[in-house]
Amino acid sequence: MATATDFLSTYLEPLAEDLTPQQAEKILAIRPTDKLVARVQELGDKSNAGTLTEHERLEYEYYVDVDDVIGLLKTKARHLLGHSTK
Repeated sequence: MATATDFLSTYLEPLAEDLTPQQAEKILAIRPTDKLVARVQELGDKSNAGTLTEHERLEYEYYVDVDDVIGLLKTKARHLLGHSTK
């Protein structure tokens, strides 16, 4: 079954192929806000405890899918710049 990540990565692939070094650096510099990190951590903790509501589960899955796509872009950016770490 295709995921949102699969779908989005198909559309992002051509963009990633044309990244300039400056764009790659900007992508690698982007970080989530502390508020967003805290929310995702809260949802992850609730998921591990088995206490997510249906709405929270959908929200958490969304964040996971988005993180996968961002990870793909950052991997492409690191490759372009010759970086091997985060």
